[in-house]
Amino acid sequence: RDQMNKSDRSEVPLDEFVNDCSLRNAADFKPGEAPSISLHLLTKNSESCIGRLLDNVGPYLSEICCTLNDTTDDTKKILESWCAEKKVRLDVVEVTKESHPELYILDTRETYSVGRPLVGEELTGPFTEQPILADWSAARNLSWDRATTDWRLFLDSDDVVEDPECIP
Repeated sequence: RDQMNKSDRSEVPLDEFVNDCSLRNAADFKPGEAPSISLHLLTKNSESCIGRLLDNVGPYLSEICCTLNDTTDDTKKILESWCAEKKVRLDVVEVTKESHPELYILDTRETYSVGRPLVGEELTGPFTEQPILADWSAARNLSWDRATTDWRLFLDSDDVVEDPECIP
């Protein structure tokens, strides 16, 4: 694909840019020609669906960068096993209230009582009175910054890509 920076693209009409990029799917690439792709996940307790995602997009991945948020199931083991079998690089960041307290807030009525409420707005809960992840983007970026590939693909663990051959 032609590499264009943002300033180059702003001067090219969209239809010309798309045509110039020679958009292709996986079948159009020769072995070793496709760009390297990192799958980014921010997930919690996804053992029931992570395998389906890996089967769906896995053939196109060079690495997986995953932020596990308070995960207590076998999601990490599934990722480790799949990556070992397929020889795909895996980078996991585990985020908990102990390891990254700056990303959490206490889930109480008082936490949400900031500023003026909207007309008629009532915060009724239920409130867990426990720390909960509040800064999802910062958590995601912990693994985002660890990518080593040409492209980055962010999906949820329960996503299914309808036509995964269009990924590369």
